[in-house]
Parts: sequence; structure tokens; C-alpha cells
Amino acid sequence: MSRAAAFVRIMDTTCSEKCLLKIALLQFDWQLLGRRLLDSAQDVEDIDREETKEQHKREKMLLKWKEQKGSGATYQKLTDTLKEIGNKDTAEGVEKLAVEGNA
Repeated sequence: MSRAAAFVRIMDTTCSEKCLLKIALLQFDWQLLGRRLLDSAQDVEDIDREETKEQHKREKMLLKWKEQKGSGATYQKLTDTLKEIGNKDTAEGVEKLAVEGNA
């Protein structure tokens, strides 16, 4: 399998919880991303009210997304959405973590 094909295969896989917790360490606007990924804006408001630390908010939002979307919670969906909201650097960080986690 070519390197490009392997990358596409990895990006189309469902995000692991372990990798999502690493992704939560990256800096991004979790509320903006959550409004795009989660089923409702109320989910974002609930997380904001329940958690005090930004990292915990990012973790909870990403894990909630995985819970809601199941196999649709892919690295590709996450990176595409990050790019849409202007977080290209974070998207590249996610790609790196996805490859490392699936190597």
C-alpha cells in the first residue's frame, strides 16, 4: 500500500478515545468546533457549565462527539471541521497524532 493510501485509510478510521485525549491537549476553540460536531448547541452549553478547565471542556466535547457519531467520528471529519473554522495548525496536529496512533 502506498504512503498516500495508508494515510487515507488512517484518516477514514474512527478516532480512538486515547487519541482524542491527546488531541484535547492541542489549542482550539472547543465551543466553535463543538457547535459543528455535536448534535446541539445545548451540548456545548452543558459542557461549558459542567467543566471549569479548558482542557477538560475540550476532552468532554470530543468524547461526546465520538459517543454521538460512533463510526462517523473519524479523523477526516475532525480535521475537515477544524480547517473549516480556521484551525489549520490544529488539523495538522490531529493528522500527526492519527498517524502516530495508527502506526
